[in-house]
Amino acid sequence: MYSLSRWNVRRHALFNKRSKPIFDQILTAVTSFVIGATATFVVGFLVLDWRSKAEAEDFALQFAKSEVTLALVPICVERARNDPELPKVLDQMKTLRNTSRTKLVMQAGWATQPHASSPNLDLASACMDEIISIYQRG
Repeated sequence: MYSLSRWNVRRHALFNKRSKPIFDQILTAVTSFVIGATATFVVGFLVLDWRSKAEAEDFALQFAKSEVTLALVPICVERARNDPELPKVLDQMKTLRNTSRTKLVMQAGWATQPHASSPNLDLASACMDEIISIYQRG
């Protein structure tokens, strides 16, 4: 004869057909969690513009470089204003394309950062744009 102790009753209750809704509830909870987590990441990265650590570091580095360049543009413009060759360089700039103009600013030495040995291409480009806008206005 089969006796049902407390343990057998509990064990039997977990695995019989009447307790199936418990497993359905667990399955529903796990499925909901997985779907919710996936939706959170998809919405976060695609819509809310979340970034990974590497992307954030790259973004911060690019932002810092652009801010340093913008901070150095007035120094470059001032060097250009103090250069006695400025009228000749401006005449040459009128006949050249953008890439050649940037090289001209680099050759003139205006785009060399303080305490640097070689000119900076980004600074030369920003400086050239600023010089052209200043001298086209007036």
